[in-house]
Amino acid sequence: MTERQQAEVDRGKQLILHYYDAIMFAGILRDATGSLLQDHEMEQRLSYKYQAGLAYRFNQAIPALIAGAEEVKGEPFRTIKYTPQAWFTEINNALGTIGSHEGPLQETELNYLRTAHELFSRTAQLLDGYHVENTADNLALAMARGGKWVDIVEEINDIFADAPEFLFTYRSDAESK
Repeated sequence: MTERQQAEVDRGKQLILHYYDAIMFAGILRDATGSLLQDHEMEQRLSYKYQAGLAYRFNQAIPALIAGAEEVKGEPFRTIKYTPQAWFTEINNALGTIGSHEGPLQETELNYLRTAHELFSRTAQLLDGYHVENTADNLALAMARGGKWVDIVEEINDIFADAPEFLFTYRSDAESK
């Protein structure tokens, strides 16, 4: 294998790993936000918030996929107001504060959860549209050269570009007291 082709294979393997991580990230946040919407007991909220915190481990996967897809496509995607690296930190911070009180969730918290749940449901659904079975060289090479996954990632970028600003700037009423 030539050095250039090996570099493409290595890049493709990295993209596959980011894709796997993005699937995990979007799926966990979809499930956690959905569960928070359904169960308003404090003990259960803490469990779902813990799940959301675990997802944070994969927070760089979607930004890395966007950067990789832009590189493969040869042009940048739509500009978004917030940097991809900051998106998930702010969302994670918001999810950490929501429901950190006794009693039912406040309407602003419910609105945030509904919006985040929709965002991550759409993201997870899009990611399900491309299958990466393993990191074999031929699959990695195909991924490095583009294809359907690039369009999927561009759609995901557009979802976040169109997302309401409060997803990235949310502060709970409890924090401001």
